[in-house]
Amino acid sequence: MVIGLGGFSLAILALASTMPAVAADDFISGVYAPSEDLCAQARTEGLQTVLEAGNVLLTARGFEGIEYHCEFLDVTKAARSAGWLANALCEQPGHAFPDVVSIMPRAEGQLEITSVRVADPDDAGGNGGTYFQCEGVEAP
Repeated sequence: MVIGLGGFSLAILALASTMPAVAADDFISGVYAPSEDLCAQARTEGLQTVLEAGNVLLTARGFEGIEYHCEFLDVTKAARSAGWLANALCEQPGHAFPDVVSIMPRAEGQLEITSVRVADPDDAGGNGGTYFQCEGVEAP
């Protein structure tokens, strides 16, 4: 029972319900790219060059591109497997849409991403695929 705190305790509960479901140190860290070649390019030429070529990178915040991004709104760690489930709000010029992705660690430094969104044949294939950790590359 809370006595004498009034609306303060409700504000704390409301704030807690908007926070991600996992601790930052439990989720992915660093920058991930759809290929090891793009990681090498990011190390030598910088992230901006990789992004300007139309590529999308993955960070703990979500998918990042020049005219495309998906912000992870909440991330839930699986209880019986090594992965996470992320609800995301995605946006590209003139269009916003939700997505749900699973994020599963595979080989060392590799993540398998599966999206419930059906990929548009005119785009780069959606949010799914294998992403490789880019050692030595800082998140934007």
